[in-house]
Amino acid sequence: MAHFTNAQGTRISGQNLQVQVGESVEIGLWGFRDFDGQPLNVEVMTGNGQQCSEIASVYQTREQGNTRYYRIRGFRAGEGRIDALTRSLAVWDSLNLKVSGAPSALERLVKGLNDGSLTINQGDARVIREAAAGSATVAIDPQIVNLLNNLMVFGNVSVMSLLRRGQSQHGVVSGNRVTCKAVDIQGYRSIPVQLQPRDVAINVVCSILERFPEGQFDIGFPRPVGGATGFNPADDVFFSVPDLATAQQCWDGTISRSLSQMLQPAQDRVRMAMAGSRARFRVLYPDGLNHLHVSVTRNPA
Repeated sequence: MAHFTNAQGTRISGQNLQVQVGESVEIGLWGFRDFDGQPLNVEVMTGNGQQCSEIASVYQTREQGNTRYYRIRGFRAGEGRIDALTRSLAVWDSLNLKVSGAPSALERLVKGLNDGSLTINQGDARVIREAAAGSATVAIDPQIVNLLNNLMVFGNVSVMSLLRRGQSQHGVVSGNRVTCKAVDIQGYRSIPVQLQPRDVAINVVCSILERFPEGQFDIGFPRPVGGATGFNPADDVFFSVPDLATAQQCWDGTISRSLSQMLQPAQDRVRMAMAGSRARFRVLYPDGLNHLHVSVTRNPA
């Protein structure tokens, strides 16, 4: 009866075979012909016996005596079996297969959703899962993905909004595809992005900024009152919004401020946090209530 061997010819029937994503390992099948003299097929299968080519490939490399050799290459992390099958699908021998390796950046976000490190509304959670699965119609810019992953290294992240189709960088439409290039962060390390008390507000925003990945970003800082008519200069922490006209500019997205125009003590703290990150910050402005708005810049240098 046929049985699997390692590359040195030692029998490994029923054992565990581990391979990394992108790497390969050679195995042999001793007695690779059935009772009728027909070669057995070697296939990657799921645990319940369904063909599964998503996690690994298998192809013949050589023959030596009564042994035919195959190379198993990992495609993506997962578990299954390698079966030696007759034409009638009878299993003559089997190995347990585990493909391991670092998940993709989007798959890390999915893991964050699953373990609670990333909290977000159901619709945007679905967007993340679909993008990670390779959707042809929704995508998330890698700079936004990397930002969320960087933040999750150090604590839990709460997101207010991710994808909003056709709304500026939140949903850039190109043909049938919409790409999210912005995120509204409403909390980090269990601390909400709110402006009271002021020192806590500055701390949480700076703890986010200092962990930005490489890239170019525009940042909308929180203000005490949202909307097109809301302003309360006495409670401003980052940028001054002194009047109705300025509030309207915030709402319309037609406002820009330099870091030197930021209020103290936030200015010095934000300057230090930005200098400690790997990102370049292009456009700064007062934005909305109870969140830090981050978008991939439309004006890269």
